[in-house]
Amino acid sequence: FEKLTREGIPSKQIITEIQPIKEITREVRTVDSATLAQLKSDIQYVQTELANRLYAPGGVITQQIYITEPIRSPKIYQENGDIVLQTLGSGNIILSAATGLQLHGSQVVIDSTSILNPLIYLADATRIDGPVTAQRITLNAPADFIGKILDVQLAGASKFSVDNAGTALLIGDFFITGNLSVSGNQTFNGTFTINASSSSPALTVNQTGNGKIFDFTSTANSTQNLGTITGITTNAILALYQQGTGSVLIATTTSSTTQPAIKITNLGTGESFIVESKDADSSPFVIDSSGNVGISTSSPLYTLQAWGNVFVGTSTTPTLFVDTGTQNVGIGTSTPSQALHVVGNILGSGNAVFEGVLDVQGYTTSTFAGPVQITTTTQPQLIVRYDSTNYLTGSVSSQGTTTLVSTGPLDLTGAGSSVWQTTNYGSLTIQSASSTEIVSGDSLIASSTNEMIFATAGVERARIDTSGRLGIGTTTPSYPLHVWGSAGFGTSTLPTLYVDSGSQRVGIG
Repeated sequence: FEKLTREGIPSKQIITEIQPIKEITREVRTVDSATLAQLKSDIQYVQTELANRLYAPGGVITQQIYITEPIRSPKIYQENGDIVLQTLGSGNIILSAATGLQLHGSQVVIDSTSILNPLIYLADATRIDGPVTAQRITLNAPADFIGKILDVQLAGASKFSVDNAGTALLIGDFFITGNLSVSGNQTFNGTFTINASSSSPALTVNQTGNGKIFDFTSTANSTQNLGTITGITTNAILALYQQGTGSVLIATTTSSTTQPAIKITNLGTGESFIVESKDADSSPFVIDSSGNVGISTSSPLYTLQAWGNVFVGTSTTPTLFVDTGTQNVGIGTSTPSQALHVVGNILGSGNAVFEGVLDVQGYTTSTFAGPVQITTTTQPQLIVRYDSTNYLTGSVSSQGTTTLVSTGPLDLTGAGSSVWQTTNYGSLTIQSASSTEIVSGDSLIASSTNEMIFATAGVERARIDTSGRLGIGTTTPSYPLHVWGSAGFGTSTLPTLYVDSGSQRVGIG
């Protein structure tokens, strides 16, 4: 003590004196009311002074701080400008304030030195406030850390967490009132609702890779529509733009599907379906609200209306072709030359009505299983044409007169008995072009029991037997028309029909 005093080091001297124990006697004093009131006042004064003496600027509990670290804990000392509070053993440092506790400094660091449980607990509701630059929390984990960097729990169960790989897991509803920009893979468990009120899209997904933009999958056997888009707009509800070479939309159903693959229900007055080749296309494919289908027209008036040529078929030769340039229809041909041009056989089970000229052209025989009725009054009503110069015309006048006019010889040949007569036994006139009558009056050319033979130069050329069979070149015809030898049918050196008995071939034309 004396050495410290000589060196000028402040110190305290503690003198302990041992006194003999005296006998303690009990002494009782009586305090009156005035003395008791004075005592209470003195105690209150001491409490106030004690509280004032324990307060110092900065919240330090005492103004007596050691400049060197004490030997034993608890310790409070200053080291290199820092104030150190250290507990004794495993005790806690508790800072308690009636209204608020403030920690001020250019940087406030709360560090946990526990390796087994390096956690910092905020037991009560916490708020971070201050300037904009101060409203930031940085959680910086070591490079070798593996696990959850942030873990928000409720009753010990994780609700929101972010691990070292940057994977965020959220359980429950997630409400965002501003913009949300997400990069990387995201997984949402539960419903995901976006509420927005802006002129910008509520959801924007930008895919810079070659993967899908979205992929929705439902594994439940649902009875509801798996996707619904509902809105009020003067434009389209859904617009798809293909900027590559692929399809715009692909819809595929399973083999067990019983509902329509694509179903459009139009409750308005607009078109039900439109297909355009470009934005300003004036020739779309349209299904209007009444069910009419228009091809190359936006306003179809019929169940199916095509504006332009129509080709129906599965090969280069169409089954049906409509040429709107010539207004001709071709069946079996793409170059119809007439209003109706048919290449192939025609089979009809009902009546065929022609209001104009019926022109039958071909190189084969035309067969009519029923009567041919011509009702036009324009004469001639019937024209049998071989070519433009050789033809047969027939007409019936209002008085019933039948006229046949041929540009060549008129040859009438029949099997069996043929009768030419008038209802009133009028005359039958056969005359030449010079109007010279060959036969005039009632005439009957018949054979009652024998065959009818036609001969020239004394040689038989043809005969009609009693059965009505006509034989040419044969005396025993076996068929209604029996020609022995080659036969040609026509009005020129080039026959319409030629039968070669030597080669047994038939030539047409």
